[in-house]
Amino acid sequence: MIIYSLEELIKQNINKETKISGIYIWGVQISETKYIPLYVGKARKIPQRIIEHLCAWKGGAYQVPLWDDVIGAKKDWKILHRQLGFIDFKLQMESEEVQKTIKNVLSRFFCCWKNLDNYQNLTTKEIIEIEDALAGLLLENQSLISHTKGNSKTTQFSTAFYDEWTKKTCP
Repeated sequence: MIIYSLEELIKQNINKETKISGIYIWGVQISETKYIPLYVGKARKIPQRIIEHLCAWKGGAYQVPLWDDVIGAKKDWKILHRQLGFIDFKLQMESEEVQKTIKNVLSRFFCCWKNLDNYQNLTTKEIIEIEDALAGLLLENQSLISHTKGNSKTTQFSTAFYDEWTKKTCP
């Protein structure tokens, strides 16, 4: 599994037309070996979906936690911003703390994915089960900006992906 920064995605000429399907993670790189996932998802076109996430993140479509909580890997983040309406958007644009988190996430952005060759043949239920199992394994005590919750259903795929993830990113 390859872990990409935003700059590496650009250098590799990976763009929204690159067809990769499967499960992906994006978040922030804290050090050479430590990554904090913020989002776990699934997509039929992962690069396109990651571009959509970056645009949505910069635009304030996700809940924005306090930056110190993110890098401190706290279980319960203080949420600085939730996009509920136009007033929230205005307040987000004016908040230095919200802008600090948004800027820091973009400057330390990483993503990785696991290509699933049979992704097109999986049912929606199977995909959700894999995503939930992966989220549960990766993020036992970690918050996400998405609302994915892990469950007790683990799959061979998610266990293998988790094993590979921890070997590549954890000391």
